Amino acid sequence: MVITLVVLVILFPIYWMVATSFKQPLDVLTKVPRFIFTPTLDNYIFAFTQYEFARFIFNSLVVAICSTALVMVTGTLAAYNFARWNIGGGHLLFFILSTRMMPAIAVVIPYFIIFRTLNLLDTHLALIMAYTLICPLLSGFFMGF
Repeated sequence: MVITLVVLVILFPIYWMVATSFKQPLDVLTKVPRFIFTPTLDNYIFAFTQYEFARFIFNSLVVAICSTALVMVTGTLAAYNFARWNIGGGHLLFFILSTRMMPAIAVVIPYFIIFRTLNLLDTHLALIMAYTLICPLLSGFFMGF
């Protein structure tokens, strides 16, 4: 009984978000929440026609796929070398991994300055580079073998 209640409390926001996406704007903005409504696809049609939502999804997919592929290649090669050859006596690996403890917001201004200098602002390449630079290494995986 308690587990069921906890699961319902955890899943309710997800249900509410999905249900709200199928409501009319007037149903969303009422003071009293409406649990029973007539579902509509008008919100999706509006998003894909007026806001070029498909282009935004395509841009996100390009950045995500490219940065993931680049991270997997560079991260795997670097991690294998750190695990196999013990580069820097373990100190260099510790330094690289300790940068993960730094909050990401601390590098926003340096990234902005670098990307502005290289004329990369508002480009896919800037996002791909930023996501690639904050990737963790897989050295623990290779050290297990």
